[in-house]
Amino acid sequence: MRVKRRGPAPDLTVLPVDEHAEALGTVGGPRLPWPWAPALVGLGLVLVVVLAALAFIAWGEVQQARYDRHQQCITDAQVAYSFSNPPDQGTIERALAHCFTSSKRASTLPPILVPGFVSVRLGDAKADIVNVGLVVGAVHGPSDKNSLVTEQQPKTGAPVPPGTSVELWTTAGPGATTTSPDVVGR
Repeated sequence: MRVKRRGPAPDLTVLPVDEHAEALGTVGGPRLPWPWAPALVGLGLVLVVVLAALAFIAWGEVQQARYDRHQQCITDAQVAYSFSNPPDQGTIERALAHCFTSSKRASTLPPILVPGFVSVRLGDAKADIVNVGLVVGAVHGPSDKNSLVTEQQPKTGAPVPPGTSVELWTTAGPGATTTSPDVVGR
């Protein structure tokens, strides 16, 4: 029988070993129980940054919309002041009170005594409501400008804060346009 001789014997040099690593079972480097954990952490951080950016953008859009509404309110108040007859300082202050919702500012404005609108034409009543710093609310009944106001809420003389809504009940007045159903031939 012939024995083949292989090359020289391998080098069996002993490498230094860290005794602490061997005791911890981390010889050859630390082993992660989940090899995909660093990628998951990185993905989580990216997701947090993206969500924070989206929240910041949404917040900015909300603030811009509030600013735009505020600017439009001021413009509307200036227009109302320019059309008031005669223009006075109280008109512009009441109109601007709607634009500033600060509780300090609202509490310093005196209450408005609701004028009487009963027996007044609807068109005139609406103009007067706006001129005193109130808001036209629901109109119950005919909404033609010549309709007569028969009832109002809040009642005449009631002290209310600026910007309070006034509801009106109306009936067809002289010159009010009404339509009747066609009953000819029935």
